[in-house]
Amino acid sequence: MQTVDPPQSPIRSWKAFGVQYFMIVVSILTALGFEQVVTNVRRTSGAEDAQREIEEELRKNLKDVRESYQSNAGRLTDLEAWDGEAIREFGSATPNPANQQRLIASAQGLWKRNSIWTPTLQHAAWDVAIANQSAGHIPTPTLRKYATAYTAQHDSEEFTRLNFLTTLDEGHLINVMADADLGKATGQDVLRATRQLILVLKQTQNHLRHLEQELVPALPGESATLRNPAPPASTAAAR
Repeated sequence: MQTVDPPQSPIRSWKAFGVQYFMIVVSILTALGFEQVVTNVRRTSGAEDAQREIEEELRKNLKDVRESYQSNAGRLTDLEAWDGEAIREFGSATPNPANQQRLIASAQGLWKRNSIWTPTLQHAAWDVAIANQSAGHIPTPTLRKYATAYTAQHDSEEFTRLNFLTTLDEGHLINVMADADLGKATGQDVLRATRQLILVLKQTQNHLRHLEQELVPALPGESATLRNPAPPASTAAAR
């Protein structure tokens, strides 16, 4: 802050006193005004930096969401194709043991190749903006969009955890996979295990589409690209 030096000579009249007093007041107000300008510039700059970092982080997360969705889409297609063939074969009135063993073996390959992808959702930029209070200087409408996006990310992580916990019977899956490795798994067991994976994948895909819709409004220039998959040809024909 600017310092104000006291008068160097005695004040000899009220006029001189008034001039000196006026100069002191002006100097103090100028110093305060300058300090306020500097503070506002710093706050504005900090808010702009925070916005840039937050949007960069959200764009990376959005990219990861889309890549996870596309990877899962191919896996889901493979698993559903297997499921359709398995239903026909295992439900046949005249089962073919060779075909059933082939399907069980192919299911083992699908299990190993078709892990479920979920995005790694970063939030460090948001945490820093909250911690250093720069978020408080971001325009309210923009800040609200950021808050909504990060809340959606948090909810997504909770959903993913609960989806796996409540849908997958991990103990049963391990046992079926072990039986398949030993050549002792039945077609019905393999079908049930695969159905669990398909259900988790479908629920994951639905949630990834929802998460994309929550992230897009916070990012200028972005629009939703993930769509519900087209129904199988047999279903479309039935309609």
